Amino acid sequence: MSKLRMILPPQFKHLKLYPYQPLLELRNKERQVCHLCKSSRKYYCYECNVMLGLTPDQIPNVTLPVHIDIIKHYAEKASKSTTSHARIFAPQSTSIYHYPNMPSVKNKSKAILVYPCKDSCTIEALSSKISHGQLDQVIFIDSTWNQATSIFQNEMFSDIQKVQLSTAETCYWRPQVKQPSTYLATIEAIYYFCVEYHKYILKREYHGEYDNLLYMYIFQYNLVQESTKQHYLDHEKQ
Repeated sequence: MSKLRMILPPQFKHLKLYPYQPLLELRNKERQVCHLCKSSRKYYCYECNVMLGLTPDQIPNVTLPVHIDIIKHYAEKASKSTTSHARIFAPQSTSIYHYPNMPSVKNKSKAILVYPCKDSCTIEALSSKISHGQLDQVIFIDSTWNQATSIFQNEMFSDIQKVQLSTAETCYWRPQVKQPSTYLATIEAIYYFCVEYHKYILKREYHGEYDNLLYMYIFQYNLVQESTKQHYLDHEKQ
């Protein structure tokens, strides 16, 4: 197997990422059995949200500026979702709920839902309404757009502030059909939210504190790019 050359996509050229050597060494090894569910996986178990074949000191651990609850639609395939990346690399700052299970909201005035709609505001606009420390819960929906609509209509969200992210383009290799490039993968959306929260709510300069949320995402991006390149070369030889 050829050596994987790690590159950063244009929109993520600035990322400061944990060393990839331990993960690159796993590339040449066989799939491993998850010690929790006993399934055979490569790199990590997307059902149990654990890395395989690596010790805790070989992967990044990220502390997010606020706790994030992710509602994952039951029809969303775990193998195609990036939600597990959040739990793996920010385990103390994230929780995953499998719809119809929902997180409890103790204080709706201190919770927000990241979801673009007619009532949503930007994080910058939100900063004028709250001060540092006033938010203690941020909710994301992990699903296709059609699936997200059914979750969004839950009465739980009727009087929770909605927030939308600034426009950014995805580098996800499985874009949603007939949707614009601004429809982000869940882990991208969480990353961009944390950066904007850091800037507008905490009012601090950003120095890469949450970059490693994208650690596995960037690795998989490179695997896909390499596979696509190899497929093209093999086709040219025919």
